[in-house]
Amino acid sequence: MATFDRFDICEAYAALEADYNAGGWLQERPSNQRRKEACSVQLDRIGFKPGAGWRGYDSLSDNGKEIYEGAVERLGLPWHPSAGTPAQEELREVLASGLFESAEEPYFTWRGCEVNLVRGCRPVGNDVYDVKGYRSLDDARGGEDNLIEFRCCGECLNYAVNGEK
Repeated sequence: MATFDRFDICEAYAALEADYNAGGWLQERPSNQRRKEACSVQLDRIGFKPGAGWRGYDSLSDNGKEIYEGAVERLGLPWHPSAGTPAQEELREVLASGLFESAEEPYFTWRGCEVNLVRGCRPVGNDVYDVKGYRSLDDARGGEDNLIEFRCCGECLNYAVNGEK
């Protein structure tokens, strides 16, 4: 059972939002719905900043992982560490479809890559490209309501386009 540790709680919710954000925030979390704010905004307000070596779920303490997994269960989110999060799978489908376009130049952001397709990809603090696309031709024919926009690092983009890590 997880123990109360403010730092572990903050890290767990930062990782949770990084893994499950949709449109920039974790929409399943009730306090995010009430405040219309992302976890990252709330964490920033209390002065929380993850360390430079933070790598999301993988860098959580055992207690932090218990907090994370408890929140996944409580919020009713499916979770499969080997398959990636549902949000990541959707983005990977866009890249696999080939129906996407990316910005010409990358930019640095602490929010990092949302895809995490290749080992060594940094979900926090990375040079990324803005990418937009569709999961299938049917989605593309359905119009812009089906357009998916996200951030992808050069390594993941290169792997998706060229099959090279």
